[in-house]
Amino acid sequence: MSMKREAAGLQPQQSVTKRILLISANHHQASHIQVALLRFGLTVEVASTFRRGLAVSQHRPPLAIVLDGALPDLDATQLHDRLKANHLTAAIPIVMLAQGDATDAALRAIELGGARSARRRWPIEERVIEELRAHAIL
Repeated sequence: MSMKREAAGLQPQQSVTKRILLISANHHQASHIQVALLRFGLTVEVASTFRRGLAVSQHRPPLAIVLDGALPDLDATQLHDRLKANHLTAAIPIVMLAQGDATDAALRAIELGGARSARRRWPIEERVIEELRAHAIL
């Protein structure tokens, strides 16, 4: 076992998983984003509700959160605010997917300083890749 792996507490077969949390109720969109990020060696965990996304982000903090602006159970800006107010998730970069050119939700997220906006233009997965690069995740 190499010294670096020993120092990190890793066994020879273990590897560090680079994980992104996608909070989206749109399963079709989520599958496109998962496939695209797999090419970069990232694992994408999908949460389809804000409650599940909030729980996952606190128990297993990801490298970044991709947040769909159209959640069925909570406004995306409210979820953004909760994530940024929590000491466990405050430092996690958020990429907010917004419908249209400049929705109030996307602008509010940008104003709050913790999120960048990826406007919904096909292919959305390429926009997510661009935003993750801007956050130095890729």
